[in-house]
Amino acid sequence: MRYKQGWQALNRLLHEDGSFSGHERNCVFLNTGQGGSTERFADVSAATGLDFDDDGRAVAATDWDFDGDQDLWITNRTAPRVRFMRNDCAPGNHFLSVKLRGDGRGTNRDAVGARVELILAAHPQEKLIKTLHAGDGFLSQSSNWMHFGLGSETKIERLVVHWPGGNEESYDGFEVDARYVIDQQTGEPVRWQPPSRKPLVASDPQIRPSSSQARIVLPARLSLPTLKTAGSGGALNSQLTGPTLINLWSTTCQPCLEELAEWSREAEQLNSAGLDVVAVNLDNLAGDTANPDAVLARLKFPFRSFAGTHELVDSLDFLQRAVLDRWQPLPVPASFLVDRNSQVSVIYKGRVQLAQVLADLELLDAPADELRKASTPFSGRWIHDPPTADPLRVAIQFIDHAMIDQGLTYLQQYAQAAAESATGDDRASLGDTYYVLAVLLREQDQADEALAAFRQALQYSPDDFRARNDLASLLAERGQLDAAAGQLAEALRIQPDDVAVLRKLAFLRSHQKQWPAAAALFSRIVETEPRDVASWFNLAGAQRSAGRISDAVRSYRQTLQLAPDMTPAANNLAWILATHPDDSLRDGPGAVRLAEAACRQTGNRQAGLLDTLAAAYAETGAFDQAIDACQQAIALLNDAGKPDQVPDIEQRMEIYRRRLPYRDPPESP
Repeated sequence: MRYKQGWQALNRLLHEDGSFSGHERNCVFLNTGQGGSTERFADVSAATGLDFDDDGRAVAATDWDFDGDQDLWITNRTAPRVRFMRNDCAPGNHFLSVKLRGDGRGTNRDAVGARVELILAAHPQEKLIKTLHAGDGFLSQSSNWMHFGLGSETKIERLVVHWPGGNEESYDGFEVDARYVIDQQTGEPVRWQPPSRKPLVASDPQIRPSSSQARIVLPARLSLPTLKTAGSGGALNSQLTGPTLINLWSTTCQPCLEELAEWSREAEQLNSAGLDVVAVNLDNLAGDTANPDAVLARLKFPFRSFAGTHELVDSLDFLQRAVLDRWQPLPVPASFLVDRNSQVSVIYKGRVQLAQVLADLELLDAPADELRKASTPFSGRWIHDPPTADPLRVAIQFIDHAMIDQGLTYLQQYAQAAAESATGDDRASLGDTYYVLAVLLREQDQADEALAAFRQALQYSPDDFRARNDLASLLAERGQLDAAAGQLAEALRIQPDDVAVLRKLAFLRSHQKQWPAAAALFSRIVETEPRDVASWFNLAGAQRSAGRISDAVRSYRQTLQLAPDMTPAANNLAWILATHPDDSLRDGPGAVRLAEAACRQTGNRQAGLLDTLAAAYAETGAFDQAIDACQQAIALLNDAGKPDQVPDIEQRMEIYRRRLPYRDPPESP
C-alpha cells in the first residue's frame, strides 16, 4: 500500500509541474582516470554545451552524421521534447566502428551480450573492450554499432569477438576510420559504406514562457459537475437553459473587469448568438470586502451573477485537471463554455476575447471528428477513432481530494444521462462506468446501491468478467449464495480457466454442502495447478463428504506428498485408515505412522489428534496405548474448558476397553 501511495504522490508531483531533479542543469562528466590519477571524473557540463535547464529523461549515442564521432539524441519531459546534439569536436583523431550479427543459433541475431576486444599495433598488451548491451539507458537505446575512439593510433593489430554462445573468434585486416559488419556465419569482416543523409540544420529552440492563459477544446465533452453557489437553495446547473458561458471573476482582477465590460457592451450580440453568460464572483472566498454587485452595476452587466463557494471552484478545478495532463490551479478569470445539455466544450484560462467565444460557439454542435480536430494545436492524420468522454477521470479527482460523495454523484449523473442514448460501443463504455461506480459504492459500504450499479453494468456489458466476479463476492457477503454461484458460473463462462473464480465457486459449493459440485471444481483447479496444496486438501475433504472415500484417500496422499508436515491432512487420512468400515481401505500401521507424526509436531497438545492416534492404535490392537491417548485427550479438553467434547471420546474409550477397534458408521460422512 505504501509503495502504491508513493507512486501516486510522485505522479501527482509531476502532474503539478514538479520534477525529479527540480531545476538541476544537465550534467556531463569526463573520465580522467589515467596515469594513476585518484580524481576519476571531472564536471565538464558547461564546456560541452550540454548543461541545459531541462527536465531530462533519456540520452542515446550514435554517429548520426557518419563523421567518426558520437552524437547525442536527448529527450525531455518538458519542451523541447527532443534535442539532437551534433558532436563538432575538432577532427584529427581516428576511430573504428563495428556491427555484429549472430548466427541465430548459438548467438542471437543482434549479438546482444557479445564482448569485443580491440588490440592496437602500438600497444599489443593493452585492450580496448566493449560489450554489446540491449536497453542500455532509461527510455532509450544507443546505436548497436560498437564505436572505438582510437585517438592518434593508425594501425589495428586484431579484433577478438567473444560471442554470447561461447565461441571466441579473432579477426584482422581492419583499417582505421572505417566501419565493418562482422557476421558470425561467414566469419569475414565486410567494410560498410554509410548512406548519404540529409544534414540537420542547427537551431536555437525558443521556449515560450509559461503562462496561465490557455484555450482548451475538449475532444470529448464532459458533463458539468454540480455547482453550488453561496446563498442559493439549489445547484447552478438547474438554472442553465441553453448554451452558457460560466465565468469566474474577482473585483481585484483587472482582466476580469475588462472581460465583463466587453461582454456588457456586446450583450446584444451575445443574445443574438443564443449564448447566456453567468458570472460567479469569488471575492467572498478570500475574505475581500468589495461589493461585486456595485461593480457589475457600474459595468451595466446585463446577465445573471452569483457568489461562488469553495466547492464550486474545486469542482471546476477538478474538471479541468481531468482533461489536462498538467495540473495547474484555475486562474481568474476562467470561463467554461457549456452546451444546452450542460456539457463542457471549451475551457478558457485567463481573459478570452468575445470573437473567440462566438467562434467556439459553433463547436457546440460539431461532430466528434471536428471537435477532435479543433482540440489539437496542429494538423495530422489519425490512426484511431475520436475519443469518448471519460467521466471516471473527473470522479477520481474528486475522490483523491476526499470529496467522495461528489465523485459518486458525478458518475451517477453521467451514467443516467448517457443511458438514455447509449448504442453500440457506447454501451460497453457505459457498462465500464457503472462497474467503477459499483466498486466505489461498495468501498463506501453502500451495498444496496453497489448491487444496483453492478446489475446496471452487466445490463450494458453482460460479458464483463470483473463485474460478474465482484457482484458474486458482494452477493456472497450478503448471504445470497445461490445468486453468487450463478454469477461465478457466468464468470467462468467468460473465462473458463480462471483459477481464482474456480476456487471461489468451489468454496461456495462447499459452504452449501454441495459436495459433488465442490469436488468437481477443486479437481479442475488441481489439473491446472497440480502443486496447489490447499486445493488438493479441499478436494480430499469434498470427496470424503461426497462419499468418495477412495478418491479422498488418494487426494490426501497427494496433499502430504506436496506438504509432508500438513497436520490436518495427516490427521484426516489417519482417521479414514483407522476407522473406515471398508476393510480394503483401512491400514492400521499407516494410520499410526501418520497420527504419531502429527502428535509429535504439536507436542501431544491437541485433543483431536490424540483421538485419531487412539483410533489408530486400536486398529492395530494396541488397546492400552489407545486408552492412554484417550485419557490425554480428555485431560486437555477439560483443561481447555471444552467438556462438551469429552463424551464422544469417552464412548470410544469404552470400546477400546472391550478390546474392539472403533468404526465410523456407514452413513457417516
